[in-house]
Amino acid sequence: MQNKKKVIQFPKNKRRIVIFFLIIILCIISMAGHTIAKYVTSVEGMGIANIANPIVELEGKESLNIDVSKKKSRYFFEVKNYNEENKISELEMQYYIEISVDHPENIQYQLYKLKQEVVELVELKEGRSGTYLLPQDKKQVDFFYIEIDNQETKDCKMEIKVLSKQVK
Repeated sequence: MQNKKKVIQFPKNKRRIVIFFLIIILCIISMAGHTIAKYVTSVEGMGIANIANPIVELEGKESLNIDVSKKKSRYFFEVKNYNEENKISELEMQYYIEISVDHPENIQYQLYKLKQEVVELVELKEGRSGTYLLPQDKKQVDFFYIEIDNQETKDCKMEIKVLSKQVK
């Protein structure tokens, strides 16, 4: 048996129709990535947002004069979560106290916290206290004092800072 290959021959009219059909298919495929119409979606809205108001205030005397005739001096200060207009902090804040002295060898001092009628010694590590918490939307005042040994104190300058951050 011999293998005969059959070749299909289209009549001239059918050949033109097939070529025309192939050209149309190629045009459709080439335009498949591009569309004539595009859809645009737009969302419009309006919202009002207020920024939360954090308040942490340190209140105390401007300065303290040390009298060497007395054995010790005390400097009282307070940390609170509201201001003079009675606006309360809208955020829960965490804070610590930092005490810096220009000549630390010239002064001996201790930091204390007053809780109701209990006096608590505050440990300072490199001039920093542990952290304390001020609640939101509820007034709170934390009372502190620094006790300075007058007999050991020489000329120096002390600065008290309250550093705070928002609790997540």
